[in-house]
Amino acid sequence: MAGLAYDLTMDLDRFLEAHDRLGPVVHIATITGDGRPHVTPIRVSWHDGFLYAVVGLHGTKARNLRRLPRVCLHYQVGPDTHWDGLMVWGLGAVLGSVADKVQLWPNVFAADLERQYPDGPESAHDIGFLRVTVQRAVLLHDGGDRDEWRPDPVRVSS
Repeated sequence: MAGLAYDLTMDLDRFLEAHDRLGPVVHIATITGDGRPHVTPIRVSWHDGFLYAVVGLHGTKARNLRRLPRVCLHYQVGPDTHWDGLMVWGLGAVLGSVADKVQLWPNVFAADLERQYPDGPESAHDIGFLRVTVQRAVLLHDGGDRDEWRPDPVRVSS
């Protein structure tokens, strides 16, 4: 398309600015066992170089991700975002051990989790954390321009 810019120079800081501005609610797409897409809203948080969300350990997302870890996230688009959108592709892993929960609990949605599980992460037997390793992110601007970020293969952190 004539007149549209495609910028491959988005860096981690620009990605995080877009994440903060357009999140925290996103739609996540996973693939079911019979190959159908499964799309559902989740709330994500950036911590220590990964995107995280809380998931049910026995739910559809967790089952799908254990079988095929590829995910696509789409941040909400609307008047509040000036019609900008952010899409993220990556690999998801479901973390359900007590050790993972103890480590992540204070950093990822702690206030919400403490209301539901006042006895802490050791009592949260039915939930875990989804960790998404970002492989690619594209920020789409209302005017059609887009910025892309592909993290270095070495883990990024912030």
